[in-house]
Amino acid sequence: MTPLRFVHCADLHLDSPPAGVASHAVPFREASRQALISIVDTCLEQEVHCLLIAGDLYDRDLQDSAPLVFFNQQMQRLAEAAIPVFLIKGNHDAANRAIGGLLPANVHAFLPGQPQSELLQMGGHQVAVHGWSYAQEDEAGFKISDYPPAVAGALNLGLLHTALEPSGPYAPCTPADLFAKGYDYWALGHAHVFKEFRQDACLIVNPGMPQGRAIDETGVKGAYLVEISPGQAPQGRFFQTSNIEWTRLAIDARGLVSDSDLERLIRRKLETLINEGRSQRYACRLQLNQVEPQLYAQRYAVMDQFQSLFDGALDGRVLIEAVRLQARDQAVELDVDESLRAMAALVGADDLSQSLQELSEPLARSLGALGQEITLTKIGEALGDQDPATVLSQALSYGRIGAPEDE
Repeated sequence: MTPLRFVHCADLHLDSPPAGVASHAVPFREASRQALISIVDTCLEQEVHCLLIAGDLYDRDLQDSAPLVFFNQQMQRLAEAAIPVFLIKGNHDAANRAIGGLLPANVHAFLPGQPQSELLQMGGHQVAVHGWSYAQEDEAGFKISDYPPAVAGALNLGLLHTALEPSGPYAPCTPADLFAKGYDYWALGHAHVFKEFRQDACLIVNPGMPQGRAIDETGVKGAYLVEISPGQAPQGRFFQTSNIEWTRLAIDARGLVSDSDLERLIRRKLETLINEGRSQRYACRLQLNQVEPQLYAQRYAVMDQFQSLFDGALDGRVLIEAVRLQARDQAVELDVDESLRAMAALVGADDLSQSLQELSEPLARSLGALGQEITLTKIGEALGDQDPATVLSQALSYGRIGAPEDE
């Protein structure tokens, strides 16, 4: 008997606009659609038995029905090959008023309320697919105990859109909770980064997202191809679906005193990225470090110049999200992990103001030039009732406290 074979994806966010490169909305819309095409192509090439979509197919409220139409067209390709699709709604889908449209007959969408099970034969195997959809954006009352018990003698697949945290608004649970259900495979969504957990014959996977949408979603993105045989641990492999890759490109500008010299260096670095990289196109944040005083004094003009010069360069294969300059002898790189750990310590602090005071010096050292803009007062004002780690993460993405005005 051949193994049960399926593809698992999540967080497609079809047609979602990119952050920081609004002028490139069309390329990113096409990229998210191409990611779905790649997923369907793989399903057909690998002759899978089903496709699992673990939530956030769309991005909150759609402006038109075009993504819905496109999705149905791709699902029809699978229908012609008799490949069923199992879909759950995530927190973004729950906020989408247009998602209740008609779906092709081969697409089974699990409902909100109590988790449900579908028992069917696929590839000579009895398979139980268990799933549940968000009814609203916040599902803090979710209980993993509501998921049905594993069906004896069947291969059990669970779909869940979760932050995989013991508490919080997004279907709180832990890997231990999922292992305890006795399923063979858990197809997760929500986290936009790849995560994998194994225990005995159970595999839990969050494949990340098929196409990144912002500078904090760097690297190759994709989906997961899985094979399961009764009595054996599931085996899987990640495959790339993104064709625009977000990246931070750090360039040492030490010793360069003219913008023309710096321009040539940047062009060489971008050409190397394109020639040696894994993706068709790149959305870059150019981080120019150790910039000499002559150039740093003109930093705003330099940033505008290189943003304009390189955005769409190399036959449209480079998109520039932002250009950042750092003066010579300042800290070269942002230690994001260290800063987040320091900021996250505030969450449980009894005296917030005292904790902010203790944090200010290490934060400034870690953030370098950015630390001069994020003052102690601004941090306090920005926090309010927000999660401190989230505030810092946004600051690192935007280069300042608070979101850009166009968001």
